[in-house]
Amino acid sequence: MENGLREYSCFWNGKQIGTVSVVERDMWYIGARWLPLSEDAAETFEKMLASNTPQEILEDPGKAMKLELRRLTNPDKRIYCLAFSLADGILNLPFHPFISTRKEPPYAYPVSAR
Repeated sequence: MENGLREYSCFWNGKQIGTVSVVERDMWYIGARWLPLSEDAAETFEKMLASNTPQEILEDPGKAMKLELRRLTNPDKRIYCLAFSLADGILNLPFHPFISTRKEPPYAYPVSAR
């Protein structure tokens, strides 16, 4: 673990695309250092995330991409969140704390199949 930060495997569409180290977290938001795997899925994820501005996602949350974060030290601990933006290597991930740790991904916002 880097400097005591919590680290997670990052899954999108059921496939691991990278890891994140949480650098900032509050009740509704996670800021995490992004380390993509060198695979096509990670590159596709980054391109799709960049295709919408944060303002467009705020106006239409269905454009957000659904992520599942699995704790590296305990994969049963999961957080379900939405990818909001990637800037300077930091993923911005809004989530709902009351539903994010359930076994099934009950995302707090209406999201498309992205």
